[in-house]
Amino acid sequence: MRESYKLDENLPRVVLAILRESGFDVMSVVEEKLGGADDDQILEICGQEGRVLITQDLDFSDVNLLQRSKLPGIIILRLKNQSRESVMTVVCRLVPFLINHPPTGKILIVNENRIRIREKDN
Repeated sequence: MRESYKLDENLPRVVLAILRESGFDVMSVVEEKLGGADDDQILEICGQEGRVLITQDLDFSDVNLLQRSKLPGIIILRLKNQSRESVMTVVCRLVPFLINHPPTGKILIVNENRIRIREKDN
């Protein structure tokens, strides 16, 4: 069973389409009318819903967030070029990785060239 995901408001809508077309259960902060919500509220909602957060916000890069919340995982897109096209390219490359490597209990930091994995301490 694949994880469920929530897209932060700082990602283009096309990411939602790419993930849904790839068979992922994904919702966005924007379509749920949570735009402008603070980080703690987003973390709480993702934890309640069991959704991995996908964001470009580096405030979520602290692995301790996984310990302090019910959040299943975090994916941070840390791109030098944050254009719509660059984000699309990286997300399209990320999809096969997510199918084979569930991000549960991890923070994935994704850039144009690699995916760094930080695991929650047990």
